[in-house]
Amino acid sequence: MVSMKKRAKERSRPKTPWFMEALGLLCLAAGFLFLVSLITYHPSDSKLIVSFRVMGPVKNMVGPVGAYIAQALMFLVGVASYW
Repeated sequence: MVSMKKRAKERSRPKTPWFMEALGLLCLAAGFLFLVSLITYHPSDSKLIVSFRVMGPVKNMVGPVGAYIAQALMFLVGVASYW
């Protein structure tokens, strides 16, 4: 009888390792970073990729990394990258 209760208790508890939760939080943070970089996308930041030097202040809130991410997503997927 004790073993049946123990088995039922083990089945009711989900078995998720801590690294799966950390991976989920990391993916959530990366998705938020991509979203912010896409929302603050400015076409003048695309000159960064072409010239490889800063022509002026970057208008993306994430910075030059966000400008690169937004430009790459807009180049590869276009406006559909918002979805």
